Amino acid sequence: MFAATQSALNDAAKVLLDVHLKGCVKERLDEGDDAVLDELLMTVSKLMRK
Repeated sequence: MFAATQSALNDAAKVLLDVHLKGCVKERLDEGDDAVLDELLMTVSKLMRK
């Protein structure tokens, strides 16, 4: 049961990350805001620790 729940949560996180990358992150990069890359790396690092 736990594995199925974790898998569903991972799938949801992937969808959210995809939407965020293609929306917010792309927009900020297009505006020349490279700091968004540091924020993205920090977020991914936090997700990988869980």
